[in-house]
Amino acid sequence: MRELRIHQPEIYQLSATSYADTLAQFEAMPNISIDYAVAEEVQNGKYLEEDDIVRFDSV
Repeated sequence: MRELRIHQPEIYQLSATSYADTLAQFEAMPNISIDYAVAEEVQNGKYLEEDDIVRFDSV
């Protein structure tokens, strides 16, 4: 959420509330994938392989 707040403050504002409120605001959110919105902007992020996501102890 920190990276979302930094790189996409509009989306962060619309999603920083409860899950129900976020769903209600969904149509107002910019039409951008998380890849373009955040992942390509992060300088010190870690990318996980699909096999790594299966178990939390692998992170």
